[in-house]
Amino acid sequence: RPEKIVYVSCNPKTQKEDVIRLNEIGYKVEKIQPVDQFTHTPHIENIVVLKNIKND
Repeated sequence: RPEKIVYVSCNPKTQKEDVIRLNEIGYKVEKIQPVDQFTHTPHIENIVVLKNIKND
Protein backbone atom coordinates (compact mmCIF):
# COMPACT_ATOMS: atom_id res chain seq x y z
CA ARG A 1 0.00 0.00 0.00
CA PRO A 2 1.15 3.55 -0.64
CA GLU A 3 2.82 5.34 2.26
CA LYS A 4 0.75 8.50 1.68
CA ILE A 5 -2.42 9.46 -0.16
CA VAL A 6 -3.28 13.00 -1.23
CA TYR A 7 -7.04 13.06 -1.73
CA VAL A 8 -8.53 16.10 -3.50
CA SER A 9 -12.31 16.40 -3.64
CA CYS A 10 -15.08 18.88 -4.32
CA ASN A 11 -17.64 16.70 -2.53
CA PRO A 12 -17.10 16.76 1.24
CA LYS A 13 -19.79 14.14 1.91
CA THR A 14 -18.19 11.44 -0.22
CA GLN A 15 -14.71 12.47 0.86
CA LYS A 16 -15.72 11.99 4.50
CA GLU A 17 -17.11 8.52 3.72
CA ASP A 18 -13.94 7.56 1.84
CA VAL A 19 -11.64 8.89 4.58
CA ILE A 20 -13.55 6.79 7.14
CA ARG A 21 -13.00 3.70 4.96
CA LEU A 22 -9.32 4.52 4.51
CA ASN A 23 -8.98 4.96 8.27
CA GLU A 24 -10.43 1.48 8.78
CA ILE A 25 -7.67 -0.05 6.63
CA GLY A 26 -4.81 1.78 8.34
CA TYR A 27 -4.61 5.35 7.03
CA LYS A 28 -4.60 8.33 9.39
CA VAL A 29 -5.36 11.94 8.44
CA GLU A 30 -2.23 14.10 8.66
CA LYS A 31 -3.60 17.34 7.24
CA ILE A 32 -6.81 18.83 5.87
CA GLN A 33 -6.77 21.99 3.76
CA PRO A 34 -9.79 23.59 2.07
CA VAL A 35 -8.97 25.56 -1.09
CA ASP A 36 -11.15 28.24 -2.67
CA GLN A 37 -10.24 27.68 -6.32
CA PHE A 38 -13.45 29.17 -7.64
CA THR A 39 -13.80 32.55 -6.00
CA HIS A 40 -17.24 34.14 -5.89
CA THR A 41 -18.91 30.70 -5.94
CA PRO A 42 -19.96 28.43 -3.07
CA HIS A 43 -17.63 25.65 -4.29
CA ILE A 44 -14.64 24.55 -2.23
CA GLU A 45 -12.00 21.96 -3.04
CA ASN A 46 -10.75 20.01 -0.05
CA ILE A 47 -7.33 18.36 0.20
CA VAL A 48 -6.69 15.58 2.71
CA VAL A 49 -3.26 14.02 3.25
CA LEU A 50 -3.41 10.53 4.72
CA LYS A 51 -0.50 8.43 6.02
CA ASN A 52 -0.37 4.65 6.14
CA ILE A 53 0.21 4.02 9.86
CA LYS A 54 0.61 0.27 9.29
CA ASN A 55 3.94 1.02 7.57
CA ASP A 56 5.37 2.57 10.78
